[in-house]
Amino acid sequence: MDGFLVKPARALIVEDDRRVAALHRAFLEEESLSVGELLQAYPPGRARYYRRFGAYAKRVRVEWPQVGWVDLVLVWVGRGAGWRGFALVSTLAGGVQEVLEAWFCRWKAEVVHRLYKQNLGQGRSQARAFAAQLMHAELVVRAFRAMREVRLAFPGMAWRHAQRVAEERLLTEIKATSPPRRKLGKGGEK
Repeated sequence: MDGFLVKPARALIVEDDRRVAALHRAFLEEESLSVGELLQAYPPGRARYYRRFGAYAKRVRVEWPQVGWVDLVLVWVGRGAGWRGFALVSTLAGGVQEVLEAWFCRWKAEVVHRLYKQNLGQGRSQARAFAAQLMHAELVVRAFRAMREVRLAFPGMAWRHAQRVAEERLLTEIKATSPPRRKLGKGGEK
């Protein structure tokens, strides 16, 4: 395995999203192998390259005890100077490209979710009511859009500074489009 960076493998069932341990053993041609051992047996050089996804993939039919025969798609994705391998257990009827398409689409959704939750503060919302959560989510998306506009206008600007500039623009926009507030006196009267 010279020239390959092997990190801990993981397996995932694409359609119903159950995680499978990397040490889970399967039978390939009467031999019991773990998912990690299968990845080592089929490095990128023994798999087909899919240019559209920038990944090597190999479909292997294995037998899992108490499950039966399943298709295991071994995937290698370039990371830095090496390759990171993982396995997908496919219950889809299509070919390897369909499995890769489903997984890469799901991964893109995970990346966007992480961006919203961690970097843009969606996970710190204290809203309990559903309507308030939706309004907060909309505000987060608007804030991200404002950040993108600032970063496109000023490419070298630091992330934190761009956040402050976007915040000022967004607050100005919200104040300009919000209806005026009524001033309440004692007891909630005008």
